[in-house]
Amino acid sequence: MQHISEIIENILVEWAYRVHDGMPNPKNAQHIHELRESMEELNLPNKVIYEVIQNLINEEEDDEETVTFKHDGETRTITMKTARQYASDIKQGKGNDEKEAAVKAANLDSDDGSESEKETKPPMKIDANPFDDKEKDTGDKQKKAEKLKKQLEGSNTDVNIRITSKVIKAELEQDAKEDSKTGKEIREMLGSIDTLEGSMKEKALLLTALGRTYGKRDNAGFGKNNFGIVDRDQLNRNKEGLLEGYDDAEPELVENYVRAVRKNKVSEEFVSESFDTLPKGLKKYLSGAGQGGSIVGDKHFLGYKTKDGGITSDINDPNIEKDENGEPIVERGKLPSTARAKLVWRIYLEQGGVCAYTGLPLDLESMDLEHVVGIQNKDKGDPKDHILDRENERNHVLTTSRVNQRKKDMNMNDFFDKEVSPLNDKSEEDFKALETGIEQVNEMQPRTEQTALRMMDEVQFRTKDGKTITQSEYLELPDDEKPELATTDLGTPKVVEANFGPNVTYDTLQSEFDYEEEEFSKTKNTLKEQLPDEDKKKADAVKTKIGKRTLNALGLPGGIQDESGRRTLNIASSDNFYKGFCLSMVEAPKEKQKEYKKEWQKCRKLVTERDENGKLLAGKTYGKNQKNEFTKCVREKGLISDKVLSDERYKKAWTYKNEDGEIV
Repeated sequence: MQHISEIIENILVEWAYRVHDGMPNPKNAQHIHELRESMEELNLPNKVIYEVIQNLINEEEDDEETVTFKHDGETRTITMKTARQYASDIKQGKGNDEKEAAVKAANLDSDDGSESEKETKPPMKIDANPFDDKEKDTGDKQKKAEKLKKQLEGSNTDVNIRITSKVIKAELEQDAKEDSKTGKEIREMLGSIDTLEGSMKEKALLLTALGRTYGKRDNAGFGKNNFGIVDRDQLNRNKEGLLEGYDDAEPELVENYVRAVRKNKVSEEFVSESFDTLPKGLKKYLSGAGQGGSIVGDKHFLGYKTKDGGITSDINDPNIEKDENGEPIVERGKLPSTARAKLVWRIYLEQGGVCAYTGLPLDLESMDLEHVVGIQNKDKGDPKDHILDRENERNHVLTTSRVNQRKKDMNMNDFFDKEVSPLNDKSEEDFKALETGIEQVNEMQPRTEQTALRMMDEVQFRTKDGKTITQSEYLELPDDEKPELATTDLGTPKVVEANFGPNVTYDTLQSEFDYEEEEFSKTKNTLKEQLPDEDKKKADAVKTKIGKRTLNALGLPGGIQDESGRRTLNIASSDNFYKGFCLSMVEAPKEKQKEYKKEWQKCRKLVTERDENGKLLAGKTYGKNQKNEFTKCVREKGLISDKVLSDERYKKAWTYKNEDGEIV
């Protein structure tokens, strides 16, 4: 019989081999999938595999647990970290009634009434990510392997031990005692496992466990949607099947493909009850996935009506209500919707957590609901005539965000011709060079946001619970009482309102812009040196966006809704447009700068107004251009200074055509 240390060693070796850089990361969903396959390769029991993975994804820290108590008739909630600080204060003679109530609720008071903290044995916790950047010596793989080894030893990996589902259930129920709501949801989910068949039971548990590791959507970064060599190779490998599945966009034939991709049988009971265990952030994303824009409106597919008046996402549900032709009656509505969220979660489970097009593991933080036949696809004529067929679960699969964003509304042939085939001549070195350059750019982008924020004064931040807090108020609070701030995709706090600092002038602001341009120019040149000739043009996409980031730091949006209503686009493609406005604003007297912000918002509203049919009044239907109309609006209000308009860098960005077609 193998010793447990040998088993662990074998797992580590196999896992490291499967991960592309040899450095497994338990916070990476794809790496978790690789771990599962590693253990399957070693013929470990499914239940053992599940327990190991559960151990690795259990990253909640004791200090972040909450304690609720009452004081002076009010209910308060604090972290265990704060409660321990209160206990220490009491011990030092710095206590009060509120602190004593909190310490008692946290069970940190002693049995004899003295002010000493009870000794408790903390539950086993796992370092969220033993491979993160806290250890700068990335070459010390042995040290990091030992860290992981200790964690795995906390799991029952002896192949001779057969852990039953009852044992897993008992452990989850024990963990859930600290949170009754979560406990109830988990217990219900485990009860519904019996509604699944064969290996899907273990797979569904694993996928649900992965769902509980969700952080936030990965929506930012230069080159985020670029295909890597693995994407290319997998798409080419699956090309024949994808072309055949699309099959001229006939709904019945597309459905055959969709059902083949979503091949796992999952009960409605398990979908609903496992969904209840997911974190709020993931639920929120799922509820709005696959927004079709104004062309869809309130006709988004939510599920099928049941005979008892409910909704199900299961096409095979025997209780589905049918029309006079024997067809299931569809429930439609607006997004976001909980019914939509459960539908998308079902699709994730039915696909077994892999991308419908590449077959690669899906990262929950960067996956999208894909319409196999795009909502705006024109192969069959006017897309409006096909909305109900296309906005239907029979046309829905899940893909990586990269695939979804690059395919857009193209048919499958065009997708391969334009997005996949041009990559076939690229070598592994070409892909690595591009990845290196992308990393360099993405290291600079958060700094640009921080530079913009540094120039502001009277800053008000948005908190995650939707409230606002001034920068000074935030900084004055103890670390354990600071609210969690909402952040941009690049990690910078979201600004509700701000003004230029007292020392920011036209010249100092221009100097900041010049410095950022210079730094990005250096990065761009480095990137060009690393790229093959045919890819050098991609380096031209590297821009500072310092102008737009400065605008955002003032609390102003730089985008407008497009004609389709599906996307928010930049008002202008040139960052000089945003720079010009910011320079004009900082040049104006302090008391007038707030008016600049009000008028900017008025112009945005003007160019996004729609007629009764949903068409933009400032759009192409009326022979207009949104950017031109916005520029005209701002210029006619006299908000762009003569100094800016005399600068060749900004003059072109702020020209517009008047009613007579003359360039102003």
